[in-house]
Amino acid sequence: MTKETPAAQAIKVSRKLIQSQKYAEACEHLQKLLEDDPKDEDALELLGMANFFQKKLEPARDCFERLTQLNPSHTKAWVNLGAIHNRMGDHRKSTEVLRRALQRDRKCAEAYYNMGIAHRAMQMNTMAISAYKEALKLAPEMIDAHINLGNIYMDMKNIGLALQCFQAALRNQPESVKARRCLETAQSMQKI
Repeated sequence: MTKETPAAQAIKVSRKLIQSQKYAEACEHLQKLLEDDPKDEDALELLGMANFFQKKLEPARDCFERLTQLNPSHTKAWVNLGAIHNRMGDHRKSTEVLRRALQRDRKCAEAYYNMGIAHRAMQMNTMAISAYKEALKLAPEMIDAHINLGNIYMDMKNIGLALQCFQAALRNQPESVKARRCLETAQSMQKI
């Protein structure tokens, strides 16, 4: 049985802290780890996530930018960076970054999902619909993609397609309050 390295132990502790929503404490562990090894990809990724969960978007962005520079083939880092740009309101930059993710992995549902968010924010509904549909082709259980797609259809006054999206979301996650609320809104719009 091989003994775990101190760095591997620190990563494991940090993951548990993040799972326990002790983000600030996880950040402290990870920053110490990065002082010893600034190129530790696991530490950079976890630090980016911990910052993201604390809504510290600039430090999170910096972590994922560093990670993509260290490892340009790290698809998840590109996706996370795109999601952060969306949260920061820089949707054009988000689409650039997400295209880089999709160059590395054409089957990354999360990249298409985040691309849908960016396109919708830029009022590019046709492209957003395509992105969400692609995400759902790859991950049919992704209820937020169903809901977001349904909301676009609601905006377009296509209540029938919106209903289908919200029903699909509820089939995948029957306890979803958000999906239930959207479905009820669409049903009441349909009656009008």
